[in-house]
Amino acid sequence: MRWITYPILILIVLVSCQSQPSVQNKFFYWWHYENIPRDSTGKLIGVSNWDVPHKLPSGDTFVLYKNYDSIRMVMPGIPDGDIFRKVEIHSSRWKPRPEYDALLLLGTYERQGLDGLFFSFYATKDLTSIMQVVYTNPGNLNGVAIFSKDSVNILQKKGMIIDPKDELVEPERVPQSNP
Repeated sequence: MRWITYPILILIVLVSCQSQPSVQNKFFYWWHYENIPRDSTGKLIGVSNWDVPHKLPSGDTFVLYKNYDSIRMVMPGIPDGDIFRKVEIHSSRWKPRPEYDALLLLGTYERQGLDGLFFSFYATKDLTSIMQVVYTNPGNLNGVAIFSKDSVNILQKKGMIIDPKDELVEPERVPQSNP
């Protein structure tokens, strides 16, 4: 009886591993960014709006690792790409929104060499669009970009703007070290 059970268990493990790929490569040929009007001091001076879609000459690649623990963004001129690693933001008021319409939160990330910046990534379920929201500290929205497979900006199509004024800005806390 055991000789029947083991092959079935092995088959179940193999099938379940195949259904959850550890790495997914997604290619995007369009870039949409939000204009956030600011003065020279960084103060908001107008209403945000979406710029026209930009066709990327050779496309950008996002490598999504299992459970979205990290994301590699590969662009022309950066063949190895930039790695974004998921982090937990310790703030009392600010939390990233769980979704923007069809774009669902993958997580909030940091990138080595860009200290003080946080990146919340969102994606559609079918991964045809990925959005990157950049913060200079919890809640201080600095930029928004959507990468998509076609020229349609799904948020703009629905009349949605990600407004920095809607965020609960909070100064970054420095973790207390124990002496």
